[in-house]
Amino acid sequence: MTKGVLNLDTLKFNVEWNTGFFECSTNDSDAQMFTCSGNHDGAGMSAGDLQINFGAANHLMELWQYMINNYEQLCIDAFTTHTTEYNTWKTAMLSATQQDRINFGANITDINNDHAIVEPYKTALGNLLLTPESKAKYHAIRDAYYWDEPYNLFQSLSCTSRMALASLFDIYINKGRCYPINLYTVDFEAIDANDTLTADDKENQKILLINNRANSEENSINDANTAVFAPRRDGMANQGGNYYGLTYDPSVFDMNLEPGTAQKVVGTGVKLGSLDVSNVYLGTAPIQSIYLGATLLNSAGTPFTTSLVPKTQIRTNPGGWAGIGGATSISISQGAPIWIDVQPGGMVACKTYYTTDGTEPTEASTLYNAAIVLNASCTFKCKTISVFGYAEATKTITVTVTAAPTTTISPSTTVQNTIPFTVTLTSDEQGAAIKYKLGTSQTIYDYTVPFSVNQNSPGVASTQITVKYWSVGASATEAEKSITYNTSGAIPGTPVVTATPGQGQVSLSWAATANTTSYTIYRSTTSGVAGSIISQFQPGTSLLDTTGLTAGTTYYYTVQAGNYQMGTNSAQVSAVPTAPPTKPSYRYLKVMGYGEYYGATSYTNTRLIELEIFSAAVNKAAGKTVASEAVSTGAEVGSTAPTKVTDGVKGITSNTYNIWWAATPNCFLVIDLGAQTTIDSIRYWGYTSRAPMFQIYGSNTAADLPAGNATIGGGAALIWDMQTNTTAIAGATAGTNNYIEKVYS
Repeated sequence: MTKGVLNLDTLKFNVEWNTGFFECSTNDSDAQMFTCSGNHDGAGMSAGDLQINFGAANHLMELWQYMINNYEQLCIDAFTTHTTEYNTWKTAMLSATQQDRINFGANITDINNDHAIVEPYKTALGNLLLTPESKAKYHAIRDAYYWDEPYNLFQSLSCTSRMALASLFDIYINKGRCYPINLYTVDFEAIDANDTLTADDKENQKILLINNRANSEENSINDANTAVFAPRRDGMANQGGNYYGLTYDPSVFDMNLEPGTAQKVVGTGVKLGSLDVSNVYLGTAPIQSIYLGATLLNSAGTPFTTSLVPKTQIRTNPGGWAGIGGATSISISQGAPIWIDVQPGGMVACKTYYTTDGTEPTEASTLYNAAIVLNASCTFKCKTISVFGYAEATKTITVTVTAAPTTTISPSTTVQNTIPFTVTLTSDEQGAAIKYKLGTSQTIYDYTVPFSVNQNSPGVASTQITVKYWSVGASATEAEKSITYNTSGAIPGTPVVTATPGQGQVSLSWAATANTTSYTIYRSTTSGVAGSIISQFQPGTSLLDTTGLTAGTTYYYTVQAGNYQMGTNSAQVSAVPTAPPTKPSYRYLKVMGYGEYYGATSYTNTRLIELEIFSAAVNKAAGKTVASEAVSTGAEVGSTAPTKVTDGVKGITSNTYNIWWAATPNCFLVIDLGAQTTIDSIRYWGYTSRAPMFQIYGSNTAADLPAGNATIGGGAALIWDMQTNTTAIAGATAGTNNYIEKVYS
């Protein structure tokens, strides 16, 4: 850590380097500058440690045009042999329209990651950014557009450290503004007045407050980005921590409690014996500079001052940056807040005073220190004065306050020990539209009927379930209200589990349990030991375990019903899976039909469209020569027996069939696979409204499959009886929608 005051160029670099960590997710300054992001923010692309882009400010265009116009050979060298891409980039950068540049950036964005761009642009532009000439222009852009506002603000506030300056700069880069400056001033005065705090304690509190104010609803914006920015603001506020899986350590960037500028050095340079004299007063007025002859005793130099006039806006929208502009009258709902923001262009430590009776505000008027809530119509006036005495012109607004509906929520008790529970909203204004949001989500729902909420409702993911709600009436909108239900005492019920063994599998099932958001299933080979997780956070109440099971081994299962606070385990159950059926291996297959009767239903005919015999994912039956009886005659079949298994007709349900069975049994089909073949699965494709009624035999000797319907010889085996084994055999599924299948594991 460097002690004392850094020179200004080093200070600027380190503050920028610190912000680059959050913009580029790396500590390395060159890696930060090399980073080019894609069109994730709708600005085409972003580049460098501050991620300047083609958006509203369009500063990336300024950088690239400067490099092309002044150092084109460097640009050409960066693209090496990629002349076509260089010309495409150059044309886009010198284009007359901003949209062309945004379109260019969108076109080179990585389709798999919109925070990146594709090659060769990624390397070419990254290397160009690392050139001294590009860096110099980049820092000039920083100085011209990003440095002065937070730097002057830091100088005018009573915070002293580099870390405070880094926080203000990062907020300005992160959000493009720093609205709660008038609140900082008031808050800092309260901190400075607390004599129980050390100087470091006071500075740490100010750093914390700078960042928390910038990401809170009070004079900031509570929008969809608030949660996204929170880890960044928390890292700066706490001077370290975790940022989306990365460790943020400000000491890497030399950001600490050392003074940010010479004017911020604490002390007078005067000693009373061995004691430093921090403050000297003339009566009640502090003396800021003490000289010995022409020599200033401390190192602070001339105290900072500025004639900058604060620039403020009045804002009524909690979810957007825009204020009321030049409007001189507004209509708001009763209880709705009003904010007074300090805007860029007038960012100086200041205080705001206001009146609601039409009188001129003075420093004796009400001090603005929180959002203002007006419950009656009035003439509202406010005046903002810098700490150096320069005042903005008084703003006068005629405010009409309209009565808003009042929404009531049930349950109103914040502790709820049963989940899910039902929330009911009612409005005292008939016909008012009731709105609500859940958790941290900014999605606004229209309330129509009572709704169920749980710890895993959208935007919640916590035991603390927040519901924000309000009504939109005919003449006014109610201010948003909020309630947070604490469900940490909701204990999940105990699952009662059934384990059913099968061939190479175990089927688990249980009834849904109370206070449960998901289930975790454990498997072990030792009784009384939970074992390993085989399924986690699943919402369903059943599981078919087919992975890594050994036939004859006893497996012990525990199902845990859980929520975001706790879990409840079931009693352990066990099952012993049996061996899966052995894969048959045959050359000849004979298909024999049942005929007219199947179960309790009588059929006069059954139709086969296609038969598939799979081995290693290949249909071995396709195109094979067959021998068969003559098919039954009929308008849909014809009278010629098939000679080959037709492949690819399984989508046909009428008019074309390989075989049409009629009376009991009067037809068969023999398929010669050409060689002994291991069978992985058999699929039968049939007429949709006819149940499958066949037996399939296998043999490796043709003599064991005599012609006609004679009894199968001793060398043949029944491998699938569709009438009796359409559901009982694992993998065989009875169906009326075109096909059934038997799978051999």
